[in-house]
Amino acid sequence: MIEKKGFTLIELVVYTALVTMIGGLVLGLMIPMYRAGVESRISRRINASGALMMERLIRESKDAESIVMASSTFNTNPGVLVIRTTNASTSGGTMKFSLSNGRGLLTFGDDTSQFLTSSQTNISELTFWHLVSSSSEATRVKISISDTRASSTKARDFFDTAVLRGSYINK
Repeated sequence: MIEKKGFTLIELVVYTALVTMIGGLVLGLMIPMYRAGVESRISRRINASGALMMERLIRESKDAESIVMASSTFNTNPGVLVIRTTNASTSGGTMKFSLSNGRGLLTFGDDTSQFLTSSQTNISELTFWHLVSSSSEATRVKISISDTRASSTKARDFFDTAVLRGSYINK
């Protein structure tokens, strides 16, 4: 008897169909995993920028003695907050929180400045509100941050309020 080597046409069709189905299944699982990874990185970038800017803004506001009303802009977007401080880490003076090309900017009294947000994020709203009571002064902040990637629609709003220590300690 002569043995034939190779595949029959039916075996070839069955094997091809199996390989195609397995490949499609693997590809179908990889695409959503890739998208989830991209969305996770975008979310992490937005959260890191927002948390850093908000943390610095609130910490410096709490340490401030007063708000420089003439230089600050409230209830509008983009807002500007200028505070007067005697903080040891800054040798006193003023600090200005504002926007520059969609990025959070901190400018010190000696005109040195530093960005508080990543270049890969964009701040679409920076609004300050001035709150005053008989015994203290506070500022409320809203920051809206999105990713700069054109394909991303992810955005997040950050809110916080800080009572200026200098406003109630000195009274």
